[in-house]
Amino acid sequence: MIRARIVDDIDDHNATPGAVEIREVEIDGERSVGFAFICPCGCGREGYLPTDPAEQGPRWDWNGSRERPTLTPSVLFRGGCQWHGFLTDGEWRSC
Repeated sequence: MIRARIVDDIDDHNATPGAVEIREVEIDGERSVGFAFICPCGCGREGYLPTDPAEQGPRWDWNGSRERPTLTPSVLFRGGCQWHGFLTDGEWRSC
């Protein structure tokens, strides 16, 4: 397990494994939320997980907690490291 470190901008954290930025954007007057993160395996890759039901394609359900976020379903990086796991109660857990 690795603690998800909630940060204001993941680009300022030199690819700290497990760093998470909760991004809020406005698209056509609608608020959209998603999670930018640095892969918890340590490979340094950045990913993005949309949580807005209006988003096209895959999306994740979020428990609404900014301190101890939980996202479902699991996260699978395709290509590269192939890390697979969960963000549960503010911790990254490998499968």
